[in-house]
Amino acid sequence: THINFSVDDVSAYIEFATNATKMHGDRRSAILTNTPNQTIFTSLYILEVQNSPSHVEIFSTMDAALRWVGLSSVDNIKIEAVINEMKTKADVG
Repeated sequence: THINFSVDDVSAYIEFATNATKMHGDRRSAILTNTPNQTIFTSLYILEVQNSPSHVEIFSTMDAALRWVGLSSVDNIKIEAVINEMKTKADVG
């Protein structure tokens, strides 16, 4: 799954995440990147949220990201199914 985003998108998400109290707490988040540009945007995001109780890391492989958040490669199949379902619903709506 590939998602493209702009600097404005990153800023909007940072504002959303900062204000969304349900997202606060001690948790791990993994962000997958494929390009240097994505890594830069992700690094900027991590700098903005570094003082929160959430722990965010950048990964280049799904397996490493899943291990870091405590999931297995088998969970990847479930995750991809949910993403595909969300895409289908977005295309219909």
